[in-house]
Amino acid sequence: MMPEETTRLILGARTKGLLALTSVAVLGLGWLATPPEAQKPVAETMAPILETEVQRREPGRLFRGVREAGLVALPFTAAFVRSAPGRGTVADFAAATAPPGRPAGFGLVVSRGGEVLSHRDALGSSRTATAVLAGGGRVAGEVVAYDPETGLVLVQLEQATWTELPPAGAERAAPGTAAVAVGHLDGLEFVAPVFLAAAREDGYVLTGAGGTLLPGMPVVNLDGQTLAVTAAGAAPVRAYAVAPALARLHGRIAQGRALPRTIGLTLQTIDSELSRLLGAGGAVIADIERSGPGERAGLHVGDVVLALAGRQVTTVPQTLEAIAALPADEPASVTVRRGTREASVSVVPRVTFEHPGERTDGSPARVGPRAEEVFTPAALQRARLRPDAVVLEVAGVATSSAADVKAARRGRKGPLLVRVRQDRRPFFAVVEPDA
Repeated sequence: MMPEETTRLILGARTKGLLALTSVAVLGLGWLATPPEAQKPVAETMAPILETEVQRREPGRLFRGVREAGLVALPFTAAFVRSAPGRGTVADFAAATAPPGRPAGFGLVVSRGGEVLSHRDALGSSRTATAVLAGGGRVAGEVVAYDPETGLVLVQLEQATWTELPPAGAERAAPGTAAVAVGHLDGLEFVAPVFLAAAREDGYVLTGAGGTLLPGMPVVNLDGQTLAVTAAGAAPVRAYAVAPALARLHGRIAQGRALPRTIGLTLQTIDSELSRLLGAGGAVIADIERSGPGERAGLHVGDVVLALAGRQVTTVPQTLEAIAALPADEPASVTVRRGTREASVSVVPRVTFEHPGERTDGSPARVGPRAEEVFTPAALQRARLRPDAVVLEVAGVATSSAADVKAARRGRKGPLLVRVRQDRRPFFAVVEPDA
């Protein structure tokens, strides 16, 4: 066999091997990890995924963007990885599926001082982070701001050596624009071609390789300009524009609301109906996080919060604002009304990365009777309760069966304070049983 023919066959076999490997990466791992020299096979492998008019019109431009735009952006990315197991480590998001060394997510370096814009799902619930920089080296960092509405976080690294930052993209890219989501870890390039399916006020909705993205990946247009940072890798993927996201996070820092506090309570407004049985003012604790700060301090479901750190509160918004103003990890007094007397406990707030709408009841799972089994339709209608609501307590007595409800009602006349779970949400209601 001639030397030229041998060389041609070897090169052909290597190309086929690269294509096969990257196909496995796309289908099996859900993201791409290939050396820089393999960017062209990566792009070609991704082509079947990108079933859009833009891809069919401009495949050459898209592939060129995958090769070039990704490399332009890589020096400005940081990968967040698992540290040694233990308290304060990162990547809870990927712990169940990713072996050590795999990225849990990425971030975009946005300042020479070492600020990295990312998404909370790249960090799990931790306030600390270990970042692997594109230029090499691992740097410790800490979350300094969190936006509950978007899930975006601002991580401050302990040291930074950047002399340049990624070029900013247009203020608003048009829907249908081809782009790439990029990342870098230990010499490997992570590239996922995407399209901006829709432009929103705070960013974009991505299609194409949506299921292959990790949180915090910078999204770069084919001119190498940074547009946005991805949220978690569910479909459809949201990507938040960099400038508005930074403005919100820096605004929270300026307002003293950089990191939300929690004491593990689900609060409910005391309306006119509830005030008949709980008294006026304050916010009632409708549920409490198991082993959370409030439960450890001795707070109970049904307590009415009256003051925090000496600051009186009369509504749920006031209570939440007062909690947010408490110093994290320092004791603070909470005054509550418990029945007919007042009590004061000392609670240590902690930082939370929960979204305000994500909390469900923190009580141990308990199966109680359905409301329709223990109250008449007329009584439920007056209380604005659905028949399938689960009755958890009646007059402060836990109820796991219809017999428990009957026992709790025995000898009681007039309206009953009932705690139920409806749509996974616990709350109090006033039920006036029929005679």
